[in-house]
Amino acid sequence: MIVDATASFPPAGIAYFLFDVFFDYAQTNYSYVDECSLRQKLQDFYTLTPVLGTHDAPWICTVLMMFAVGTQFAHLSSRPHEHHSVELSTGQEDAHSADDAVVLTFYHSASRLIPDVIAAASIDSVQAFLLLGVYALPIDAAGLSCTYLGIAIRIATQNGMHRRYHKYLEPRQIELRNRIWWTAFTLERRISVLHGRPVSVARSEVDSDLPTDFPELRPTTRIDTLPNVLAMIKLTDALEDARDKLLSLKKAPRKLRSTVFGSILQSKRELQQYWQSLPDATFCRDLTPDKPLFRFNVHLVLTYHLIHIFIGRSFIFNRTRASSPDTPIEQYLADWVETRNVLVAECVQSAEAVIDLCQVLHDEVGLARASYTEFTSCCAAILAVLAQRISAGPVGPANDLRLQSVCNKGIKLIKQLSVGIYSANSEKLAVEVLERALHRLDPRGHKEASESTRRSAYTQFKDWAVLQQSEPGEREQASALGHAGNLAPASHNLDVPDFSQSSLLEGTEWYGDSGCNPFELGELASVPGLDQLFEYGLL
Repeated sequence: MIVDATASFPPAGIAYFLFDVFFDYAQTNYSYVDECSLRQKLQDFYTLTPVLGTHDAPWICTVLMMFAVGTQFAHLSSRPHEHHSVELSTGQEDAHSADDAVVLTFYHSASRLIPDVIAAASIDSVQAFLLLGVYALPIDAAGLSCTYLGIAIRIATQNGMHRRYHKYLEPRQIELRNRIWWTAFTLERRISVLHGRPVSVARSEVDSDLPTDFPELRPTTRIDTLPNVLAMIKLTDALEDARDKLLSLKKAPRKLRSTVFGSILQSKRELQQYWQSLPDATFCRDLTPDKPLFRFNVHLVLTYHLIHIFIGRSFIFNRTRASSPDTPIEQYLADWVETRNVLVAECVQSAEAVIDLCQVLHDEVGLARASYTEFTSCCAAILAVLAQRISAGPVGPANDLRLQSVCNKGIKLIKQLSVGIYSANSEKLAVEVLERALHRLDPRGHKEASESTRRSAYTQFKDWAVLQQSEPGEREQASALGHAGNLAPASHNLDVPDFSQSSLLEGTEWYGDSGCNPFELGELASVPGLDQLFEYGLL
């Protein structure tokens, strides 16, 4: 089994190239592996041809997955001007297909070692499952990736990596354990929050020290990204806190909701203050394209804006009008409307910023078609802006044209990302539905739709046909959403304020005067996972 796995290793020069690509483009703001140790083992493999056994399965699996992930990002190492075309040529599509075939070869070889990797249950095993999870992120984040990351967490806790540990270990090993633990813990929490999954270990159970500057672990050929790693941990904490407070808001009695709202706003202020405290030279907030951490920093900024989108999108369709605040309940309603407007405005601003940042990435260094951060950030931003356009209704030609332009820009970018490994999953369906929805919001789209009802019927048929090609679970979920006929899952949306027995419901609007018919909203409902999008989930 081990010999068969190593038979998939590429020639030494290509292996070292894929290692460099992995660290330059794929690792970004995390610490996945012990770079020095793995480079030494790889060099020994090519120069000494050592005898290998089952005890070597963890590091061999890790190296194979580094090859796989490195191959996914290898196109970024080509000349910058080759990234700038949004439309892929036939040659580029063939190259992507060849890359995907090589990636699958590495992955299949690594997956055959999984039983031995689990049996070893070492820190090397944690690294292997971390990379298996990273590989699966753009393919099935909520399913396969979560499973791999969950196994990584379980093996890590089995080794006590979530606890502060000082006995019988060298300082380097202690720091390495801390870095790998916080990477696994942070990444799993991020995915769990964005996809509505439970975490494996609660924060209250963790007392492991945060990563620190350790000279022996500094890379020798690249700049150390420790400040970015620490910032990503903190931003993930903020994302999880936002999720918890949104859930508390749903469950809170009416009289306590204003308190929870205040807590949400306070958390946003603290997040903004923390963000402003981060360095803006070289690390974190430095968005100078020719700086070495430009892409790393853009990913941090995307994560920061994603938190604002995550919070504000839950309230986009909660459009409640209040009369003059003459009574306590009307004063509460007026306060809610003001708070809601602030949250939604910042959500839309962050969504626009995300799409602009993705455009900058595209223009300067190229988008990574295997980047979970880039794809999901762009997709979430488009959905937020689209929802605002539906909810706001006739808010003025200038504003609507601006949002329309933002949506169109985002669609062009996300179509470039939805190739290769993205093309066969539910994200591809989301892109297609979004594109049709944007066309329908365009006044020209309304005119064309009114001229041909038969075309609308055909579009419905095409939606149904596409759904038949999706996974059974996704098909059942999307079908149930489609029958709902609109984007307003009242049982899922944050129901603030809830005045179901009050006369104040007169004048309350759920969608506003959007002019959107049920078919348009029902068409959007075929996006897999949309039932969670405006609660606390993400595609």
